[in-house]
Amino acid sequence: MARFFDVSASRFLSRFFNSAGTQRTATNITQLEEMLRSEDGVNESNALRVAAVYACISLLSRSQAMLPLQVYRRKGDIETADDAHAVSGILAGKPNRWQTPFEFEAMMVAHKLIRGNAYAYISRLAGEVKELIPLNPARMKVEQDSNLGLRYIYRLPNGRERTYAQEDIHHRRAMSTDGIMGLSPIGVARRAIGLAMKMEAHGDKTFDNAAKPSGALKSPKPLSSEAADRLKTSFDSVYAGAENAGRTMVLEDGLEWVQIGMSAEDLQFIEGRKLQRNEIAMFFGVPPHMIGDIDRGTSWGSGIEQQSLGFLVHTLNPHLVADRQALARDLLTDAERKRYTIKHDTAILTRAEFLTRQNGLQIQYNNGVINADEWRRIEGLNPRADGRGGEYRQADGQAPAQDAGPGFQTGQAAA
Repeated sequence: MARFFDVSASRFLSRFFNSAGTQRTATNITQLEEMLRSEDGVNESNALRVAAVYACISLLSRSQAMLPLQVYRRKGDIETADDAHAVSGILAGKPNRWQTPFEFEAMMVAHKLIRGNAYAYISRLAGEVKELIPLNPARMKVEQDSNLGLRYIYRLPNGRERTYAQEDIHHRRAMSTDGIMGLSPIGVARRAIGLAMKMEAHGDKTFDNAAKPSGALKSPKPLSSEAADRLKTSFDSVYAGAENAGRTMVLEDGLEWVQIGMSAEDLQFIEGRKLQRNEIAMFFGVPPHMIGDIDRGTSWGSGIEQQSLGFLVHTLNPHLVADRQALARDLLTDAERKRYTIKHDTAILTRAEFLTRQNGLQIQYNNGVINADEWRRIEGLNPRADGRGGEYRQADGQAPAQDAGPGFQTGQAAA
């Protein structure tokens, strides 16, 4: 691989040529580091141009970001949402001055999936968390000191470095082999992604160069070069181009139109692209059917409810557990972790279709597991207007006095 540098006072320029002969240019130190780490032109930035990579990261980051995060207070076996806790305001309200909770969470998940690590500076005032400031993982270096603690060295946009203590940084890791740095899924899947990029490039060149015509004109008698050129020019002027699609074709002098079908090589190329898409999905733990591969089914079931539950259990939940534990570790004090926990509300992914949901809630209501107001809250409704929705059915199944169940007919939708 050839390499040369052009150094000036304003910027550091580097040009590389990969094995395909394509020139790549870095105009800052971050891009230069990515190029040095890359193999066959694959790095964390250009890998997102591969449709399967982008689809997996987009699916996982958006799916996790839409689940509300909440701080819960534990008292015995009972957990109650604590909206007054400062961290609740950060996670559910305003993580910083310019991002919504969805934007912040989606970005953190994307950073972890792209580079294996996600970082945010924890801004505190009088010991209370005030903001989470996202940091570019490409500029972060993590070191372990002699006391086995971690320090975070961050390169600022002006090129200077700033060192942060472990308690000042919220750090999320992907799968790790040393417990300090997470492994980048793109780095691990580099060869699979690189092959997908090469196949896309090959397909682009094939179509750009029009390497294969859609059909041919067959003549029963030999044609001179001049006659063949005249025929081609005449035919293209009438039938070639999208604006002439669908026009009636008139052939004379025994000419015959022969449709050229897909060759075995074409079919193998298409199948190869599908296999690369499935392999990339495997690295991210995403079932292929969720990124558009409808050729293959899923063993999770055929209904949307079963597929959503399978996605939550087998794909999303490991990320949720890891990230909320990282949040509790970094944002709660040692004393608070004994009394508080941080959880995602996954109800939106486990919500059954209406009739199934109502039957299940009816069973719980009849057995005294939930009351009418809890039933109504699950359905997004306000408590019963008569104030009797907080009563439970008795253990023997008898209803409270004047029981009217959830009373949907008199309720008002929640704002």
